[in-house]
Amino acid sequence: MDCDTNIVGHFYDKYDTKNPIERKLTAGFLQAVSKLYEKVGPQTVLEVGCGEGILAD
Repeated sequence: MDCDTNIVGHFYDKYDTKNPIERKLTAGFLQAVSKLYEKVGPQTVLEVGCGEGILAD
């Protein structure tokens, strides 16, 4: 692959994997972020576009 190639896109759906370990890790991460959000109680949230948008839903 050329070093100037810019790969953009979503190549693997970690939120819909059949791997039980990966599902557990991903669910744990989402749960931890949700708990932090509830604990802090922000009035606004800034989405900076660094992910798939799952947390912004």
